[in-house]
Amino acid sequence: MTPRTLCRIMLSAVLCLTLTACGEKPDKAKAEKTNAEATAKAAADRAREDEAAKVGVDAVVYGLPLVIAELTKRVQTNVAAPEPNAHAPVNQFGSMVKYPTAADKDIVRMNVDTLYSFAFLDLTAEPIILSVPDTRGRYYLSHSSTRGPTCSPRRASEPRARRRAISPSPALAGRAPSPRG
Repeated sequence: MTPRTLCRIMLSAVLCLTLTACGEKPDKAKAEKTNAEATAKAAADRAREDEAAKVGVDAVVYGLPLVIAELTKRVQTNVAAPEPNAHAPVNQFGSMVKYPTAADKDIVRMNVDTLYSFAFLDLTAEPIILSVPDTRGRYYLSHSSTRGPTCSPRRASEPRARRRAISPSPALAGRAPSPRG
């Protein structure tokens, strides 16, 4: 055998071994790396899904009451003048003349032993002045969707008539200016 032939045989053997090694399965380190990457991707996908679910729950918890309030406003203010069922146009009070029944669904879970008066106020142009007559020792409850329910603090000690400015700005809310006459 000539050196040239021997070289060809050795080269052929190396080539065969190299090609055979290409068909082998990846080594354990490569498999572990691929598995770790897949696990990390699955964990990241799970975290994104959990975050999306949390955002969805928050949207319902905080958004649904606003939607219900807007729908209630549309139902109750879609009239030309105040009606005895407490429906009235924006910036006007509507008062009930009889107790609501359990079948009344304008407002969710309305008390059936309470007479209500409602007003949806538009404060975009200016504050609204609310004049409250002498309550003769009784109290009233006013509710603002921006500040929450507030009860008249002077119900027993000062039942006298008073005026109050209702404004979205805390600087403008409170005691109303004296009436001009």
